[in-house]
Amino acid sequence: SLNATVRLYGTVTGTAAPHLILTVTRGTDPAPSFDSCAGFTADATNHTGAGPGVIWTGLLSTFPTTWASGVVDPATWTTSNARSYRFVISPVDRDAAEGLSSTFAPSWEARNT
Repeated sequence: SLNATVRLYGTVTGTAAPHLILTVTRGTDPAPSFDSCAGFTADATNHTGAGPGVIWTGLLSTFPTTWASGVVDPATWTTSNARSYRFVISPVDRDAAEGLSSTFAPSWEARNT
């Protein structure tokens, strides 16, 4: 019943992370499913100058790891809000990333504002 600020952060391990670009896009999905973004629609707003709905883009190795440094959702959440986030990881340089591996465990956290 309280307004909240949502921040995204995560844990990244492995040697491939500096060779991968992560893009986080905020939007909606009428039927969200873990391994599919088939119904995902990005926000129309260009939040960061990187395209509609994009709230963060950069090397996976630089993604925030704590609430304090987390990516802030651009809107305050209220009781009836529902949003989806799409995480897309792509190589910066396929040759440099070849044979390397990384893991990424994203988190989102809402705190009363």
